[in-house]
Order: sequence, then structure tokens, then C-alpha cells
Amino acid sequence: KPSKEEMIEEVQNLFKRNMSDYEILQKTGVANVGRFKNNEEERFRYDTLYKLYKFELSLKGL
Repeated sequence: KPSKEEMIEEVQNLFKRNMSDYEILQKTGVANVGRFKNNEEERFRYDTLYKLYKFELSLKGL
């Protein structure tokens, strides 16, 4: 299992992609992405982070 730190790194890459919060919600089911962008990621549960993490990896073709 990836660590929270590893996932946060990938999720930050996801947010650099210039996708709307709505698009991310559509693809991952994760709402409140704006909170995450405001560096409050420690509030996110592991499974929420994991969904965003997996989505970023899929965009990278991994």
C-alpha cells in the first residue's frame, strides 16, 4: 500500500492538470476537492486520497 505521503505527491500532480473540481468528482466520486487544494490534505481519509491517487496514475497511463 502506498503511504499517505506518496499519495499526496501524486494527488498534487493531479491538481496541476487544470481539471475542474467537477471533472475530478465525476471521475473519482470525491467531492470537496477544493479543501484539498488548500493544503488541508491531512483531513482526508486514506480511502479518499487513494481514489484521487489511482485516478492520477491512470492519467499517467500506469
